[in-house]
Amino acid sequence: MDIHVRRATIEDLPTIQSLSQALFEYERTYTKEYDLAWSNSVDGQKFFTKRLKSRSMFILLAQVDSHIVGYAAVCITKISWRMYNPIAEIENLCVDPLYRGKGVGKMLIGEVARIAKTRGAKRLRVTAIAQNDLALHFYRNNGYNEVDIILEKNII
Repeated sequence: MDIHVRRATIEDLPTIQSLSQALFEYERTYTKEYDLAWSNSVDGQKFFTKRLKSRSMFILLAQVDSHIVGYAAVCITKISWRMYNPIAEIENLCVDPLYRGKGVGKMLIGEVARIAKTRGAKRLRVTAIAQNDLALHFYRNNGYNEVDIILEKNII
């Protein structure tokens, strides 16, 4: 299987939104937190468009033959109290379930690391749902370690 990773363009926006929708539906298994209408909303479109046009943000697509089978959305930021700056955060990563376990995600995060490094990032970071053992296993197997633990509490 020949996997190709490339930078997304504005023409890819509908495909990115579709992959985001699939990600949110998958993550619904673990949490009801995500708005299933967001990916195709005006806010979702603005979110992805900003990442397609910005130098400090980018979206990568993974293709097998002519089929787009995954994406990663990344934002590079400085966190003033952290020693290793800037940090590239993988905001979204999704691989079509039919292509999981075949190296697509590994290629995506490898290319994320390469591009982020050329843009000055010193560290990569990702947030995963605590109950999503598959995602946690994937990231740990690719060299990610727990640094922060985020706890939330409803107050409404």
